[in-house]
Formats: sequence, C-alpha cells, structure tokens
Amino acid sequence: MDKTAEIVFEIMRERMHCKEQLLTEENRKRPLTGRPFYFSAVDMMYFLLETEKRFGIYLEEEALADYRFSTIDQVVAEVNERLCESVR
Repeated sequence: MDKTAEIVFEIMRERMHCKEQLLTEENRKRPLTGRPFYFSAVDMMYFLLETEKRFGIYLEEEALADYRFSTIDQVVAEVNERLCESVR
C-alpha cells in the first residue's frame, strides 16, 4: 500500500470511525456511500475536508461532480494527482 492510501485509511479510522476490518483491498473499490461504509452527505463532506487538510490540497468541484471522490481508490488517485500538480 502506498503512503497516500495509508494516510487515507488513517483518516477513515481516526476521523470517520471506520472499523479496521472494513479497510480491505476488496472494499477500496466500493462506493463510500454504500455498503459497507454507508457515508452520509455530511460524512462525505467531513471526509473531503479532512482529506484536504491532511494533505494540504484543494480538491476541485469537478472531481466531486465527476464522482472522482466516491471510492477509496478514487480518493487516493485524486489526492496523488493534486500532490503531483503541486510539485510542478
């Protein structure tokens, strides 16, 4: 697991109160708003803000509108993209 994914998992454990057994490779592709996470709209907003804060990035509205923040894998990919852009 890469460092970004480790930090995203940490946010999910510490801030979103996700149980460790939910944070599996299989669940990385499942929608955060569905089974087994069941994040509400408020949860998603809190997760977004915590992610931006922890990584020191800003996720654009288009990323949310295009569902690029809807699974763990998509969150990790979007964060990595923003981090790469900030280095350029």
